[in-house]
Amino acid sequence: MTAHLQAIKRRLESKLREVRSNLGELDSIRIEPSADPVDMTQQAEEREIATQNFDRNALLARQILAALALLEEGAYGMCTACEGSISHKRLAVVPWAGLCIHCQEKEDVEHGFRPASVPAAVRASVLIAA
Repeated sequence: MTAHLQAIKRRLESKLREVRSNLGELDSIRIEPSADPVDMTQQAEEREIATQNFDRNALLARQILAALALLEEGAYGMCTACEGSISHKRLAVVPWAGLCIHCQEKEDVEHGFRPASVPAAVRASVLIAA
């Protein structure tokens, strides 16, 4: 493995440790009884946010593990959908990216993310980074 790939591996492993440490914070999801309806509503909102954060971190952990596996297989940097190359700029920003920018955009649209809802300047900066 080249020095460059070893540096990427260390970066991915470091991010994985960070994400896994955040996964351990499940106390905020626990349901605690409360007689006050306002407190119950607030606790429900806090649990919802904690659950969303947990889901997001679990997904990120899976993506990082997949990137590490691809690195070991020698396929890191190849899009898992079209088998084309993922740009170096995209991987520098999102080293766990498994899709090239074009396949990622297709997946976002298929899953209900509407790129039109993102300001044009932000879309342009993301595409430039890719």
